[in-house]
Parts: sequence; structure tokens; C-alpha cells
Amino acid sequence: MLPEKDGGVVDASLVVHGTANLRVVDCSVIPVLLSAHLQTAAYGIAEVAAGLVIRAAKDGVVV
Repeated sequence: MLPEKDGGVVDASLVVHGTANLRVVDCSVIPVLLSAHLQTAAYGIAEVAAGLVIRAAKDGVVV
């Protein structure tokens, strides 16, 4: 995830810059090329996103 000023699209919580409740949860959020298979990265991103959504729900934030 890159800052918006550097061309990034999502923040560290995978929320699209300029929106409140839109997340991107796929390999397009990776700012560098990987030498490994993307499926592993996709699983990791999905696991992090699930934790973010669960935490937001517990805090009463609309996701």
C-alpha cells in the first residue's frame, strides 16, 4: 500500500482513498512485483482484510 501522493489507491486498512467503506482485497494492492506465486499473497491479503473487517465490526464501525 502506497500513500495517495505516491500513486497509491488504498490505505493500510485496504480502504480506497477518498471513500469510507470501499475496500480492495486482491493482489492489485501489492505495490511491488513478487517472485512468488500470487495465490499465496492473495490468501494473506484476504486474511488481513478479514481481521480488519471483524475489528471494525466489533468497534461499531460500518464496513
